[in-house]
Amino acid sequence: MARELVIELDKLIEDELAVRLIVPEYAKDVPKLDHISVIRMGRARGSLWEQLCLGPYAVKERAYCLNICSIAPLISRGAIFIHDICYKERPRYFKSPYARISQIWHKINYQYAWHRADRVYTVSEYSKSRIVKVYGIDPSLVKVVYPGWRYFEAVEPNPKIGERYPVVMEGEFYYSLGSLAPNKNLGWIICAARHNANSLFVVAGGLNAKAYGSLLGKAIPRNVLFVGYVSDGESKYLMQRCKAFILPSEYEGFGIPPLEALSVGAEVVVSNVTCLPEIYEDAVHYINPRDPNVDLDKLLSEPVNSPEAVLAKCDYARMASTVYDDLKTKIGA
Repeated sequence: MARELVIELDKLIEDELAVRLIVPEYAKDVPKLDHISVIRMGRARGSLWEQLCLGPYAVKERAYCLNICSIAPLISRGAIFIHDICYKERPRYFKSPYARISQIWHKINYQYAWHRADRVYTVSEYSKSRIVKVYGIDPSLVKVVYPGWRYFEAVEPNPKIGERYPVVMEGEFYYSLGSLAPNKNLGWIICAARHNANSLFVVAGGLNAKAYGSLLGKAIPRNVLFVGYVSDGESKYLMQRCKAFILPSEYEGFGIPPLEALSVGAEVVVSNVTCLPEIYEDAVHYINPRDPNVDLDKLLSEPVNSPEAVLAKCDYARMASTVYDDLKTKIGA
Protein backbone atom coordinates (compact mmCIF):
# COMPACT_ATOMS: atom_id res chain seq x y z
CA MET A 1 0.00 0.00 0.00
CA ALA A 2 2.78 2.47 0.91
CA ARG A 3 4.37 2.34 -2.54
CA GLU A 4 1.12 2.95 -4.39
CA LEU A 5 0.14 5.83 -2.11
CA VAL A 6 3.52 7.54 -2.57
CA ILE A 7 3.25 7.23 -6.36
CA GLU A 8 -0.18 8.86 -6.33
CA LEU A 9 0.92 11.59 -3.91
CA ASP A 10 3.82 12.41 -6.22
CA LYS A 11 1.34 13.29 -8.97
CA LEU A 12 -0.32 15.87 -6.69
CA ILE A 13 2.66 17.58 -5.06
CA GLU A 14 3.01 21.28 -5.86
CA ASP A 15 6.49 22.71 -6.33
CA GLU A 16 6.29 24.98 -3.29
CA LEU A 17 5.57 22.04 -1.01
CA ALA A 18 8.76 20.35 0.20
CA VAL A 19 7.96 16.67 0.54
CA ARG A 20 10.65 14.04 1.09
CA LEU A 21 10.46 10.27 1.10
CA ILE A 22 12.83 8.96 3.76
CA VAL A 23 13.91 5.34 3.29
CA PRO A 24 16.69 3.15 4.73
CA GLU A 25 19.96 3.05 2.81
CA TYR A 26 19.27 -0.56 1.82
CA ALA A 27 15.70 0.02 0.57
CA LYS A 28 14.83 -1.66 -2.72
CA ASP A 29 12.11 -1.03 -5.30
CA VAL A 30 11.86 2.68 -4.46
CA PRO A 31 9.62 4.25 -7.14
CA LYS A 32 10.90 6.94 -9.49
CA LEU A 33 9.32 10.19 -8.35
CA ASP A 34 9.10 13.58 -10.04
CA HIS A 35 8.07 15.89 -7.19
CA ILE A 36 9.03 14.03 -4.02
CA SER A 37 12.75 13.90 -3.22
CA VAL A 38 14.12 10.59 -1.95
CA ILE A 39 16.58 10.57 0.95
CA ARG A 40 18.32 7.35 1.94
CA MET A 41 19.57 7.24 5.49
CA GLY A 42 20.32 4.78 8.27
CA ARG A 43 21.04 1.05 8.23
CA ALA A 44 18.97 -0.01 11.25
CA ARG A 45 16.52 -2.80 10.49
CA GLY A 46 12.82 -3.22 11.12
CA SER A 47 11.10 -1.01 13.66
CA LEU A 48 14.44 0.22 14.98
CA TRP A 49 14.87 2.23 11.79
CA GLU A 50 11.83 4.42 12.54
CA GLN A 51 13.03 5.10 16.08
CA LEU A 52 16.79 5.51 15.55
CA CYS A 53 16.88 7.08 12.10
CA LEU A 54 13.56 8.52 10.95
CA GLY A 55 12.52 9.99 14.30
CA PRO A 56 15.72 11.99 14.98
CA TYR A 57 15.74 13.20 11.37
CA ALA A 58 12.14 14.44 11.61
CA VAL A 59 12.88 16.23 14.89
CA LYS A 60 16.08 17.82 13.56
CA GLU A 61 14.32 19.05 10.39
CA ARG A 62 11.18 20.05 12.31
CA ALA A 63 9.32 17.95 9.76
CA TYR A 64 5.76 16.73 9.77
CA CYS A 65 6.02 12.94 9.52
CA LEU A 66 3.48 10.86 7.57
CA ASN A 67 3.93 7.27 8.71
CA ILE A 68 2.32 4.90 6.20
CA CYS A 69 3.44 1.53 7.58
CA SER A 70 1.63 1.36 10.95
CA ILE A 71 4.74 2.26 12.99
CA ALA A 72 5.76 5.81 13.89
CA PRO A 73 8.77 7.40 15.57
CA LEU A 74 7.72 8.05 19.15
CA ILE A 75 9.55 11.38 19.32
CA SER A 76 8.11 13.12 16.25
CA ARG A 77 4.78 14.67 15.41
CA GLY A 78 2.66 13.77 12.42
CA ALA A 79 0.08 11.32 11.08
CA ILE A 80 -0.03 7.53 11.03
CA PHE A 81 -1.82 4.76 9.16
CA ILE A 82 -3.25 2.01 11.37
CA HIS A 83 -5.02 -0.65 9.32
CA ASP A 84 -6.63 -2.39 12.27
CA ILE A 85 -6.16 -3.09 15.97
CA CYS A 86 -5.84 -6.86 15.69
CA TYR A 87 -2.91 -6.75 18.13
CA LYS A 88 -5.27 -5.34 20.75
CA GLU A 89 -8.46 -7.21 19.94
CA ARG A 90 -7.11 -10.68 19.14
CA PRO A 91 -4.28 -11.41 21.61
CA ARG A 92 -4.75 -15.17 21.09
CA TYR A 93 -3.31 -14.79 17.59
CA PHE A 94 0.13 -13.90 18.96
CA LYS A 95 1.67 -16.93 20.62
CA SER A 96 5.31 -17.11 19.56
CA PRO A 97 7.92 -14.96 21.35
CA TYR A 98 8.42 -12.87 18.20
CA ALA A 99 4.68 -12.40 17.74
CA ARG A 100 4.26 -11.32 21.36
CA ILE A 101 7.06 -8.77 21.06
CA SER A 102 5.46 -7.45 17.88
CA GLN A 103 2.11 -7.25 19.65
CA ILE A 104 3.56 -5.24 22.55
CA TRP A 105 5.39 -2.88 20.20
CA HIS A 106 2.32 -2.21 18.07
CA LYS A 107 0.21 -1.52 21.16
CA ILE A 108 2.81 1.03 22.26
CA ASN A 109 2.50 2.65 18.85
CA TYR A 110 -1.27 2.71 19.20
CA GLN A 111 -0.82 4.78 22.35
CA TYR A 112 1.47 7.13 20.42
CA ALA A 113 -1.21 7.50 17.77
CA TRP A 114 -3.99 8.41 20.19
CA HIS A 115 -1.87 10.92 22.14
CA ARG A 116 0.73 12.30 19.72
CA ALA A 117 -0.57 12.01 16.16
CA ASP A 118 -2.93 14.71 14.93
CA ARG A 119 -4.39 12.41 12.28
CA VAL A 120 -4.95 8.65 12.16
CA TYR A 121 -5.81 7.07 8.83
CA THR A 122 -7.42 3.68 8.65
CA VAL A 123 -8.75 1.59 5.78
CA SER A 124 -12.36 0.77 6.67
CA GLU A 125 -15.27 2.13 8.65
CA TYR A 126 -15.13 -1.12 10.61
CA SER A 127 -11.56 -0.41 11.73
CA LYS A 128 -12.48 3.15 12.61
CA SER A 129 -15.44 2.01 14.70
CA ARG A 130 -13.27 -0.47 16.61
CA ILE A 131 -10.51 2.10 17.22
CA VAL A 132 -13.03 4.62 18.54
CA LYS A 133 -14.89 2.10 20.72
CA VAL A 134 -11.93 0.19 22.16
CA TYR A 135 -9.77 3.22 22.90
CA GLY A 136 -12.49 5.81 23.47
CA ILE A 137 -10.88 8.41 21.24
CA ASP A 138 -12.46 11.30 19.37
CA PRO A 139 -13.91 9.98 16.07
CA SER A 140 -12.78 13.16 14.30
CA LEU A 141 -9.13 12.10 14.79
CA VAL A 142 -9.63 9.04 12.55
CA LYS A 143 -10.21 9.27 8.80
CA VAL A 144 -11.12 6.34 6.54
CA VAL A 145 -9.36 5.98 3.18
CA TYR A 146 -9.85 2.88 1.02
CA PRO A 147 -6.83 1.31 -0.73
CA GLY A 148 -7.03 0.64 -4.45
CA TRP A 149 -6.31 -2.02 -7.05
CA ARG A 150 -5.28 -0.32 -10.31
CA TYR A 151 -1.61 -1.22 -9.81
CA PHE A 152 -2.75 -4.77 -10.53
CA GLU A 153 -3.64 -3.78 -14.11
CA ALA A 154 0.08 -3.45 -14.86
CA VAL A 155 0.84 -6.98 -13.61
CA GLU A 156 1.26 -9.43 -16.48
CA PRO A 157 -0.36 -12.83 -15.87
CA ASN A 158 2.39 -15.44 -15.67
CA PRO A 159 1.45 -18.97 -16.79
CA LYS A 160 4.69 -20.51 -15.48
CA ILE A 161 2.78 -21.74 -12.45
CA GLY A 162 1.02 -24.06 -14.93
CA GLU A 163 4.35 -25.53 -16.00
CA ARG A 164 5.08 -26.51 -12.42
CA TYR A 165 1.54 -27.62 -11.68
CA PRO A 166 -0.20 -28.61 -14.95
CA VAL A 167 -3.43 -29.37 -13.08
CA VAL A 168 -4.17 -25.63 -12.83
CA MET A 169 -4.32 -25.50 -16.62
CA GLU A 170 -6.37 -28.65 -17.01
CA GLY A 171 -9.43 -28.18 -14.82
CA GLU A 172 -11.40 -26.08 -12.38
CA PHE A 173 -10.09 -25.12 -8.95
CA TYR A 174 -10.66 -22.79 -6.02
CA TYR A 175 -7.79 -20.47 -5.21
CA SER A 176 -6.60 -19.02 -1.90
CA LEU A 177 -3.54 -17.15 -0.73
CA GLY A 178 -2.43 -19.15 2.30
CA SER A 179 -0.82 -17.80 5.43
CA LEU A 180 -0.23 -19.24 8.87
CA ALA A 181 -1.38 -15.99 10.46
CA PRO A 182 -4.30 -17.19 12.62
CA ASN A 183 -6.66 -14.50 11.38
CA LYS A 184 -6.31 -15.86 7.82
CA ASN A 185 -8.10 -19.03 8.96
CA LEU A 186 -6.41 -21.49 6.61
CA GLY A 187 -8.01 -24.34 8.53
CA TRP A 188 -11.34 -23.37 6.93
CA ILE A 189 -9.92 -24.23 3.50
CA ILE A 190 -8.68 -27.61 4.74
CA CYS A 191 -12.05 -28.51 6.25
CA ALA A 192 -14.06 -27.14 3.31
CA ALA A 193 -11.97 -29.29 0.97
CA ARG A 194 -13.19 -32.38 2.81
CA HIS A 195 -16.81 -31.31 2.30
CA ASN A 196 -16.18 -30.53 -1.38
CA ALA A 197 -14.17 -33.63 -2.15
CA ASN A 198 -14.66 -33.45 -5.92
CA SER A 199 -13.16 -29.97 -6.14
CA LEU A 200 -9.50 -28.94 -6.21
CA PHE A 201 -8.27 -26.25 -3.81
CA VAL A 202 -5.05 -24.46 -4.78
CA VAL A 203 -3.31 -22.66 -1.92
CA ALA A 204 -0.37 -20.34 -2.58
CA GLY A 205 1.97 -19.32 0.22
CA GLY A 206 5.44 -19.60 1.60
CA LEU A 207 5.14 -22.91 3.43
CA ASN A 208 4.73 -26.45 2.09
CA ALA A 209 1.95 -28.92 2.85
CA LYS A 210 3.93 -30.71 5.56
CA ALA A 211 4.60 -27.47 7.39
CA TYR A 212 1.00 -26.35 7.08
CA GLY A 213 -0.29 -29.70 8.26
CA SER A 214 1.94 -29.90 11.32
CA LEU A 215 1.17 -26.38 12.40
CA LEU A 216 -2.56 -26.70 11.76
CA GLY A 217 -2.72 -30.07 13.45
CA LYS A 218 -4.79 -31.34 10.54
CA ALA A 219 -4.21 -33.96 7.85
CA ILE A 220 -4.15 -32.36 4.41
CA PRO A 221 -6.81 -33.79 2.04
CA ARG A 222 -5.66 -35.02 -1.37
CA ASN A 223 -7.69 -32.33 -3.13
CA VAL A 224 -5.65 -29.50 -1.56
CA LEU A 225 -2.63 -28.46 -3.60
CA PHE A 226 0.02 -26.26 -1.98
CA VAL A 227 1.99 -24.49 -4.70
CA GLY A 228 4.32 -22.48 -2.45
CA TYR A 229 5.30 -18.88 -3.09
CA VAL A 230 3.88 -17.34 -6.28
CA SER A 231 4.76 -14.06 -7.96
CA ASP A 232 2.15 -11.35 -8.52
CA GLY A 233 1.95 -12.45 -12.15
CA GLU A 234 1.38 -16.08 -11.21
CA SER A 235 -1.24 -15.08 -8.65
CA LYS A 236 -3.05 -13.02 -11.28
CA TYR A 237 -2.97 -15.99 -13.65
CA LEU A 238 -4.51 -18.21 -10.98
CA MET A 239 -7.16 -15.59 -10.19
CA GLN A 240 -8.12 -15.40 -13.86
CA ARG A 241 -8.47 -19.17 -14.18
CA CYS A 242 -9.97 -20.13 -10.83
CA LYS A 243 -13.57 -21.12 -10.21
CA ALA A 244 -13.53 -18.67 -7.29
CA PHE A 245 -11.05 -16.89 -5.07
CA ILE A 246 -11.65 -17.61 -1.36
CA LEU A 247 -10.71 -15.47 1.65
CA PRO A 248 -12.05 -17.16 4.83
CA SER A 249 -10.45 -14.69 7.28
CA GLU A 250 -11.67 -14.31 10.85
CA TYR A 251 -10.34 -10.75 11.07
CA GLU A 252 -9.37 -8.16 8.45
CA GLY A 253 -8.83 -4.42 8.42
CA PHE A 254 -9.47 -4.33 4.67
CA GLY A 255 -8.50 -7.43 2.66
CA ILE A 256 -6.91 -6.50 -0.69
CA PRO A 257 -6.56 -9.90 -2.51
CA PRO A 258 -10.34 -10.24 -3.13
CA LEU A 259 -10.24 -6.77 -4.70
CA GLU A 260 -7.49 -7.93 -7.05
CA ALA A 261 -9.56 -11.00 -7.90
CA LEU A 262 -12.67 -8.93 -8.65
CA SER A 263 -10.60 -6.67 -10.90
CA VAL A 264 -9.77 -9.60 -13.21
CA GLY A 265 -13.33 -10.93 -13.30
CA ALA A 266 -13.07 -13.76 -10.77
CA GLU A 267 -15.90 -14.97 -8.59
CA VAL A 268 -15.03 -14.18 -4.98
CA VAL A 269 -15.98 -15.82 -1.67
CA VAL A 270 -15.18 -14.00 1.59
CA SER A 271 -16.09 -14.21 5.26
CA ASN A 272 -19.15 -12.37 6.53
CA VAL A 273 -17.27 -10.73 9.43
CA THR A 274 -15.34 -7.57 10.35
CA CYS A 275 -14.82 -5.15 7.43
CA LEU A 276 -15.48 -7.53 4.55
CA PRO A 277 -19.24 -6.95 4.05
CA GLU A 278 -18.56 -3.19 4.17
CA ILE A 279 -15.89 -3.37 1.49
CA TYR A 280 -17.35 -5.97 -0.85
CA GLU A 281 -21.07 -5.28 -0.45
CA ASP A 282 -23.20 -7.50 -2.74
CA ALA A 283 -20.46 -8.21 -5.29
CA VAL A 284 -19.20 -11.40 -3.62
CA HIS A 285 -20.44 -14.59 -1.97
CA TYR A 286 -20.26 -14.84 1.82
CA ILE A 287 -19.38 -17.70 4.17
CA ASN A 288 -19.26 -18.11 7.93
CA PRO A 289 -15.55 -18.40 8.82
CA ARG A 290 -16.42 -20.78 11.66
CA ASP A 291 -18.48 -23.14 9.49
CA PRO A 292 -16.68 -24.91 6.62
CA ASN A 293 -19.67 -27.18 5.90
CA VAL A 294 -20.48 -25.31 2.71
CA ASP A 295 -21.54 -26.59 -0.68
CA LEU A 296 -19.43 -24.19 -2.73
CA ASP A 297 -21.05 -25.09 -6.05
CA LYS A 298 -24.44 -24.21 -4.61
CA LEU A 299 -23.06 -21.01 -3.08
CA LEU A 300 -21.62 -19.90 -6.42
CA SER A 301 -24.96 -20.50 -8.14
CA GLU A 302 -26.45 -17.63 -6.12
CA PRO A 303 -26.45 -14.28 -7.96
CA VAL A 304 -24.20 -11.37 -6.98
CA ASN A 305 -24.04 -7.80 -8.20
CA SER A 306 -21.50 -6.36 -10.59
CA PRO A 307 -18.23 -5.40 -8.86
CA GLU A 308 -18.13 -1.99 -10.58
CA ALA A 309 -19.27 -0.03 -7.53
CA VAL A 310 -16.77 -1.80 -5.27
CA LEU A 311 -13.92 -1.25 -7.70
CA ALA A 312 -14.88 2.41 -8.15
CA LYS A 313 -14.81 3.26 -4.44
CA CYS A 314 -11.41 1.61 -3.84
CA ASP A 315 -8.89 3.97 -5.37
CA TYR A 316 -5.36 5.01 -4.40
CA ALA A 317 -5.75 8.30 -6.27
CA ARG A 318 -8.69 9.19 -4.02
CA MET A 319 -6.74 8.10 -0.96
CA ALA A 320 -3.81 10.28 -2.02
CA SER A 321 -6.06 13.29 -2.62
CA THR A 322 -7.49 13.02 0.90
CA VAL A 323 -4.05 12.67 2.48
CA TYR A 324 -2.60 15.50 0.38
CA ASP A 325 -5.36 17.92 1.38
CA ASP A 326 -4.55 17.17 5.01
CA LEU A 327 -0.81 17.59 4.43
CA LYS A 328 -1.27 21.02 2.90
CA THR A 329 -3.09 22.25 5.99
CA LYS A 330 -0.41 20.83 8.29
CA ILE A 331 2.71 22.11 6.58
CA GLY A 332 1.51 25.45 5.36
CA ALA A 333 1.17 25.16 1.62
